[in-house]
Amino acid sequence: MTELYIDGEQIPAAKWGDYSAVLTKIKEQIKRDKIQAKKDQEQAARDMVQAKRDQEQAGRDQLQAKRDAEQAQKDALQAKRDAEQAQRDQAGAGDAQVQAKRDQERAQLDQLQAKKDQEQAAKDMVQAKRDQEQAAKDQIQAKKDQEQARQDQLLMKALIGDLVKDKVIGSEKSLHDLTLNTEEMTVNGKKQPEAVFTKYKEKYKRFTHLNFSYGNADGVRTYQGLHISN
Repeated sequence: MTELYIDGEQIPAAKWGDYSAVLTKIKEQIKRDKIQAKKDQEQAARDMVQAKRDQEQAGRDQLQAKRDAEQAQKDALQAKRDAEQAQRDQAGAGDAQVQAKRDQERAQLDQLQAKKDQEQAAKDMVQAKRDQEQAAKDQIQAKKDQEQARQDQLLMKALIGDLVKDKVIGSEKSLHDLTLNTEEMTVNGKKQPEAVFTKYKEKYKRFTHLNFSYGNADGVRTYQGLHISN
């Protein structure tokens, strides 16, 4: 740390120890912000993985639905054959009648199984459609997260460029911390004049409404309220 400001007043280095509790709190917040940024990136990656899994599951469900439909057709054909055999057996006498009855019962069972297979095939088709829809949603969400991170990165770059242009800071490297919300704007611990605050509040409304804060400690940048990460 090179400078410390409290309510716009620069604090001598010799008195920094009087504010150790505040500095510790700031460091803890920076650490939490960095962890959150990493979680956002990991969540976007998980969304992409889940989208791929849903697509693969949809493919498996479609294949299973096709197999069930084919099995239903086979069962229906077998039921027809059993019924025909039952009729032939009925034409006989004695034991043939007993066999005919068995064949009829078997035909009924086959018909019932064919119906069940058809119902299962219909269910598999519905599930396959749901999996495809979920996969599409996951892909869209992952794409949105990535695009928002890209836009936030560009917006942050533009803000820093404006700070240099407006001579609020000397260069990008000299920006150590920044806060921007609906109440105030601070740069390197110094509260900015109302005119400066109003300009940036209006131009960077996304930062303002997200209660944005930025920190750069030893080259490690942290962002609170955005999707940006190091």
